[in-house]
Amino acid sequence: MPPTTTIKGGNDVTTVAANDVIVFSGYFGTTPTFGRSIKVGEYNSQTKTSSDGVTDDGGLLPNVAYVDSTHWATKDVNAGGSSTALAGNSPTQAQSTFKITVSDGIAFECNERKLYLDDGSTPANPPSGVNCKGIKYGDTTWQDCGGFGNALEFGDSAAATSHTIYASVSLTPTANGIKTGRLMWQYEYV
Repeated sequence: MPPTTTIKGGNDVTTVAANDVIVFSGYFGTTPTFGRSIKVGEYNSQTKTSSDGVTDDGGLLPNVAYVDSTHWATKDVNAGGSSTALAGNSPTQAQSTFKITVSDGIAFECNERKLYLDDGSTPANPPSGVNCKGIKYGDTTWQDCGGFGNALEFGDSAAATSHTIYASVSLTPTANGIKTGRLMWQYEYV
């Protein structure tokens, strides 16, 4: 039997179902609003699951917005939120957008663990028209995470029945229009 992968928000409140769509949204006035466009050059102010990407029927995931290479915010600073210096103060596990756990009834190694966004069909290609930033729990700088070549890498882990990583992702469009992509989590089961 294959191992089980569970994706939740870092705060364990919302579970991402197998067919859920993750929606990164912007503001309407000063309120984060589901499905609201993110302005070019600004980053997401809300991260939420949806059954189809259109219907506001899912749960909130912790929203961590990229500010610059060493700062993050729990809401978009362009709408009055505050930013936090990453140095010694990265998002906590509970503040992380994603908590990904791979588990099995027997001990196994979980190697080559990677998280990235692609264009929806080719792992090497980042989403078209989107800058993708990611940060692993405990890190102090953001990195590009668009396309397999820019994946957040979590390395190998020793044999255990469960393996968990925490990470945050933030997106900004580079041009107007609807943007789509795919969140990819991959690992080697040993």
